[in-house]
Amino acid sequence: MLPDWIRQNRDYTLHVVLAACLFVPQVRAGIENRPINTDDAYTLDRGEVVVSVGGVHTSFGLGGNEAYTAFDLGLGITEKFEVTADVPIDSRGHLADIAVRPEFMFLSEGELRPALSVAGTMKFDNGDAHTGLGSGTIDYSVSLQGSKTTGRIGFHVNVGY
Repeated sequence: MLPDWIRQNRDYTLHVVLAACLFVPQVRAGIENRPINTDDAYTLDRGEVVVSVGGVHTSFGLGGNEAYTAFDLGLGITEKFEVTADVPIDSRGHLADIAVRPEFMFLSEGELRPALSVAGTMKFDNGDAHTGLGSGTIDYSVSLQGSKTTGRIGFHVNVGY
């Protein structure tokens, strides 16, 4: 459920968003890439679909580099529950590890209170770890997101592992 000022400035539910490229350092091989980003606590409305396309550049090991195009697909299941999938493809067209993320907003934003949601992520090991396309393991994470909008400025906080 998005703030009213966002709802009033859109007239479609299928979005294509071009995201900025991120540089993502990988400390050592075998660890999932963790881009610097913050998720918000708002969820998609029931039946709403979002498609985001972005670029990610990673470096790993001893001088290894890779550029990815990341496709994020989201679907609103209910007014407070959504499922998203992150599908990264490298510059050679090979599929990297796919992540699936359900998110449930358990507290809607009020005049003084922030919106709060909980999300879990499962990253599959479908990418080839030997070529840098995957971590070689299935990874799980859970996080709590908080969001508060004041006028046209939004604040987002994430806590999780």
